Amino acid sequence: MNSVALSAKMKSESPLTPEEAKRRLPAITRIVDENLRAGVLQLTTEAPEYFWTVPASTSGFHHSICRQECRLWAHTLMVYTGVESLIDSYKARFSVEPDHARAAALLHDMRKNGSPENPSDKSVSDHDFQMANIVRQHGAFPEVVADSIAERMGAWYDGPEPSSPLAELVHNADMLASMANATVAIPGPVPEELEALGVDKADL
Repeated sequence: MNSVALSAKMKSESPLTPEEAKRRLPAITRIVDENLRAGVLQLTTEAPEYFWTVPASTSGFHHSICRQECRLWAHTLMVYTGVESLIDSYKARFSVEPDHARAAALLHDMRKNGSPENPSDKSVSDHDFQMANIVRQHGAFPEVVADSIAERMGAWYDGPEPSSPLAELVHNADMLASMANATVAIPGPVPEELEALGVDKADL
């Protein structure tokens, strides 16, 4: 599938049905808590069109696999893999609810380029706060999930440092998935569009 056809396909399927949202972000089905899972699913169906088509980075900070079309989508699932890789350590040391971290990972960059009505052509510096506010307004999520999204950038932007183990977990998973010299696979089944772009399935 070439880039023109891929962009047309992504735009033709917005807004998403719940089934299509789960196909694109299959990790949603790994969230055990029904209310959290339903909340993540609803916000995914409402994600801006650009979330599915833009690069994760235009600055060269991310791995090259995340600097091309559809790679913000891929990066989001890579952050989810990072959460799953780190969660046992955080559960052993702190009272971290895995589903809170899973929800934050899947939602954290859904306003990366700002408002759906007037998106930027690159990341906006307050995208973490924008998405945290949407999560707070939804009602399905504990405050700690919104806080972890707002705080997960830490010193990389102008936001606050992570103030809880959950926020630190999401921050570290995001940094792991954003390293220029690391490639992180994603939970399966890998969507066909990402598989065609060379994104691998993680063994979770």
